[in-house]
Amino acid sequence: MKAGLSKPWRETLFNATGTSELDSSAVLDYFKPLQDYLQKELEDNKEETGWVSKYKEFYVNEVRYPVGDNTVPIIVGSVLAALVVIVIVAYFIGRSRNNKRRKALQGNDNPTAVTLE
Repeated sequence: MKAGLSKPWRETLFNATGTSELDSSAVLDYFKPLQDYLQKELEDNKEETGWVSKYKEFYVNEVRYPVGDNTVPIIVGSVLAALVVIVIVAYFIGRSRNNKRRKALQGNDNPTAVTLE
């Protein structure tokens, strides 16, 4: 691995391993006995895998939430959308006020200059 930045990594990999492609088959072969054991245990105990929940509800700080309840995400999304609208409106109001000020001062070459009469 002395090549460092002087050679492309694929060339260094080829010199070290004899191939320029990465392959995970060695890792899969190494863990094959564990995979077979775990698969047999799942089948013997009739375990189900996946993300399907067995629960109809869950609790957070002793507050009951049904699994299919989307009230909280809808409220959070609505509040975020309202904040975005408020920021956009405030931006355009500020821009309009700055344009009005600029037009009012446009007639003077130096708006901060004091004229003596």
